[in-house]
Amino acid sequence: MPLSEPSNYFAIFFTWFVPFGAYFLGVYIRKRAFVNEDSPPLKQQLLMAIPVCLVVVAPIIATLDMNNALSGNLSNYIFTIGVIMENGMIMQKTLTEHLSSLGTKKLP
Repeated sequence: MPLSEPSNYFAIFFTWFVPFGAYFLGVYIRKRAFVNEDSPPLKQQLLMAIPVCLVVVAPIIATLDMNNALSGNLSNYIFTIGVIMENGMIMQKTLTEHLSSLGTKKLP
């Protein structure tokens, strides 16, 4: 009986799902840890995070080297996930506030 090749589901999960989840986790952490009365609601921030997440996370995924991470060198992978999470924490609130203020301004 021939041996089957190992499943790549583990690598696929950590390459495609964890970075996007880290971005949304960053949005959630920012909303819960740094509470501000003027910040937009979490639902609005999460909805605005969908297109921004695709723009921010997709290029970073291209730099991930899963072969290196799966062979035991996780430091680069964890650092990259941390950078993605930090982008979710910093960028999303500012972007949502700016877009909300643009929507409430009266046109001349």
